[in-house]
Amino acid sequence: MTILALDPSSTCAGWAILRDDGQPPIAGVIAFPDGMDIIERLDQIALDVRDLLPESRCPEIDAVVFERPEDSKRGKARQNFKARGHADMAHFGMAAGALYSEVKARLPGRRIYTPTPSQWVGRGRVPSSKGDPHKERRVRWVEHLYRMPEGALGPKTKAGNVADAVLMARWGLNVASQDRLTSAKGAVKA
Repeated sequence: MTILALDPSSTCAGWAILRDDGQPPIAGVIAFPDGMDIIERLDQIALDVRDLLPESRCPEIDAVVFERPEDSKRGKARQNFKARGHADMAHFGMAAGALYSEVKARLPGRRIYTPTPSQWVGRGRVPSSKGDPHKERRVRWVEHLYRMPEGALGPKTKAGNVADAVLMARWGLNVASQDRLTSAKGAVKA
């Protein structure tokens, strides 16, 4: 089974392709130059997704994990909304929508999981990013899990987004495997 995971952003979106064979992920970022207008970023997202998902790679992807923001009116989601500001949240929404639409068009018929951070992080499954602006604990954990050299996930300012995409892909492998087992059991009983 092969999972594509995306950590959307209007500045630096992490992505990872992970197989269930234990091999290291193929991962990277969709990043934009400083000062690029949001409309130009949306166009660039579409082009980058097309480069990321050439026709030759599309058939091997079984499912997609696409992080969505918490939709709670309380707690961390509310604090993040205030911290980012209204324009930033609107830009995030437009970028996430463009990314989601392009992936959906490139991978028709694939199962798309859309967990919130609290769903894929969970209690104790993934190192916390609290107080860690570049998510370095997560980066080091992913490097350790896949025996990667330090720095393999890219520069410090982007590696946290890549690590998040890898960890979401691991979550997706687990969920998709459970879905497949449930479907297979249902088929046997029928």
